[in-house]
Amino acid sequence: MAQKLTALQVDLSLSGMSCNACAMTIEKGLNKIAGVEATVNFATESARVNFSAESTSTPELIETVKSLGYSARLLEDTTAEMIEAEVDERVAMLLTRMTASIVCGIPVVLISMIANLQFKNWQWLALALSAPVVTWGAWPFHRAALMNARHRSTPVLGQTCRPEFGCRPARRSDLFASDPGLRCSRAILQWFARGCWRCLFAKGW
Repeated sequence: MAQKLTALQVDLSLSGMSCNACAMTIEKGLNKIAGVEATVNFATESARVNFSAESTSTPELIETVKSLGYSARLLEDTTAEMIEAEVDERVAMLLTRMTASIVCGIPVVLISMIANLQFKNWQWLALALSAPVVTWGAWPFHRAALMNARHRSTPVLGQTCRPEFGCRPARRSDLFASDPGLRCSRAILQWFARGCWRCLFAKGW
């Protein structure tokens, strides 16, 4: 007589997702496990998993999610205080990045738009101030893009999750042109604006 399988269902609380592509990555990863049927909800940051006790276990499901680069725990073990603490930490992180990006970006805007503030080789100062914005300031988006590339997923907001480097390289070279002019100012402003946009609208990573 065939052995009767024990069907179980668990709800997982997830963190670290930045878009629907992340949810799809977790869902695909869980469904690769034999005997598992998983559905991931990006809006509620949770997953409902049906599985057989003979094929896998709850700790293995959680480890699978962690191996994909995200965090998971049983939904029943998640309290309102834990969620609030995570949100506060996420907001503080984004606020720090946004504040630093604004502090670095305002001088770039002023020196790019006001000719009287420009001096010889001022482009190097603009580059030094812009670099932290598009690297450290926008790191949550770079991280999301790298994770999506690792799992060969396509973000819904491809333009948002795309790394800054490699974007319009011809305009990046304007920073080192002998005659800065309007093209250089426009390149710097776009560089700064993209970094600030990412800091303002990043969803905590």
